Amino acid sequence: MSATQSACDDGVAGHLGSTVDHPLSSDVINRRLALKRVARVLYIGRYYPDIGAGPITRLRRKKNRYRKLRGQCGFMRSALHASFDVTEARLDWLKRHAREVAKRFDYLIVCSKSDSSGEGVNVREFDFIAGIDGLPKAFFISNPQAGFMVDDACLDCFDVVFKREHYADLNRYPIADRNRDKIRLAWLACPLIPSRRHNVARLDPRAFGYAEPSTDCRHDVCFYGTQSSRLRPEVWRRVLASDLDAIGGIQGHDIDPDVAADVAVPAVDAERYVETIRESRVNLALDGLGEFTHRHWELWLLAAFCLSSPSIRALALPGGAREYEHFVCFDDLDDMIDKIRYYATHETERQAIASAGRRLFEQTFDFKAYGRFVAEQMDQASTG
Repeated sequence: MSATQSACDDGVAGHLGSTVDHPLSSDVINRRLALKRVARVLYIGRYYPDIGAGPITRLRRKKNRYRKLRGQCGFMRSALHASFDVTEARLDWLKRHAREVAKRFDYLIVCSKSDSSGEGVNVREFDFIAGIDGLPKAFFISNPQAGFMVDDACLDCFDVVFKREHYADLNRYPIADRNRDKIRLAWLACPLIPSRRHNVARLDPRAFGYAEPSTDCRHDVCFYGTQSSRLRPEVWRRVLASDLDAIGGIQGHDIDPDVAADVAVPAVDAERYVETIRESRVNLALDGLGEFTHRHWELWLLAAFCLSSPSIRALALPGGAREYEHFVCFDDLDDMIDKIRYYATHETERQAIASAGRRLFEQTFDFKAYGRFVAEQMDQASTG
């Protein structure tokens, strides 16, 4: 992938889209400046039950979880490690050391998947956090699906809530107004950014990908993805039934490993994956485990045209991304085919949208800016 550097002049509040910028008091500003280089964050991360794995597999998983900052929690962890002195621990450790936390750390951030299920469903396990005082506390809801929400009793334990994928209309959640006001948008990681604990502080995500859309496309439409939703095989089957020049297909997923032969295709390596996206006029971003997926970030990173499932229309999107400016949605499968045909043959419109998506990535996917945003929101919430 060719490197690119692009200036990012917007302030944090200017490019975080769905958040509200509140002025900080002088006391909070002074506190934040004093902690700028030494802020200590306790992050209670996702719990991974080791079911059916031997000791070598468990060790490999442990090393990968420690080193790699990816997946549904990856961007938040990258932002924290790029910005602060971070200690990661498990929820049971926090419970044992609850009385010490305020003396040892400046911020506490708890991932929703740190519960014993590893999926954020045992919310009563977080109730003890209400008794931890003396520092700002945040709940990071990393679960996919905008519709996922915990109850008021859980949210009341925290000062601010960072939620990956939330509805633009927060009134859709059956929670009290006091907790709706705590919700801020959290980003999803981009798998094409090689974030590791040892390098994330010096990584500039804007140096990855491509600055401009490709002018040498061979295919009308592309999609490579796992079978993480029922929509994906249905969509790809409809594409294959058309006369479009299509490349890609579906691979098995942990939750559904058996892929129908007519849509199945072997996985490709990262280099070929990038090449194929760049060689395709239209690239599909389809619902997976959630509505906003890794694919949206990847397409914006690669300055590729993004045709998305319509579900993201209901979401608050990173950087305030807008339909027909940074991406296009289809309404149904017939409309999808019509839009593929249209944008495959209207190069000027297609490239303008792809270029705007790349600019959105450059202005939004910033680990340190998001780290500052996290600290600001927690300071505001805890002093407000």
